[in-house]
Amino acid sequence: MPRRRSARQRRTASRRTLVVFLVALAGGALLTMWLWDWFSSPDIVARVLFCETANCTPAERLLVAGLMKNRIGHPAFGNSSSLRDVVEQPGAFSCVGDDDNGNWAKTRHLSSLTAVEQRIWRECLVLANEDIPAAVGPSGRPLVFYHDRSIHKPKSWDGDTWHAVPELTTAHFVFYSIVPARN
Repeated sequence: MPRRRSARQRRTASRRTLVVFLVALAGGALLTMWLWDWFSSPDIVARVLFCETANCTPAERLLVAGLMKNRIGHPAFGNSSSLRDVVEQPGAFSCVGDDDNGNWAKTRHLSSLTAVEQRIWRECLVLANEDIPAAVGPSGRPLVFYHDRSIHKPKSWDGDTWHAVPELTTAHFVFYSIVPARN
């Protein structure tokens, strides 16, 4: 008796069929590479989480995943309805589609990961596919922004509607909540 495919396997097969159809319809090597990368991605949320936190602690990885979750349904982030929508927002995570980002390229070819990277990848997959706890700062407000400690807070995080407030600093990141801007 043939083994029944899981829902995830059926979705992956459907995505690959769609890619083949679109490539046949549109043609072009660049479009083919982009479509294959996009639709055959094992999990774009896990890829982003890996890219952003591959050199970080599990606690920092959990904070970044919780921050992603905090952006779901938040008006400051377009009321995204899922983690995938959050990470696919233009400009939200600079690693998405960045072939110069070594970690992004590695997630295309998981067999090339070192043993340590494979462990981190598995952590990212679990976080991306399980119920992630919200990341909350000492103030009790949800964390919704972060940046590497080597850079400064972007000016765009303080606008007419929202103001980013530093909440938590870790070995690699500074995390922020947001409060309504004072007029």
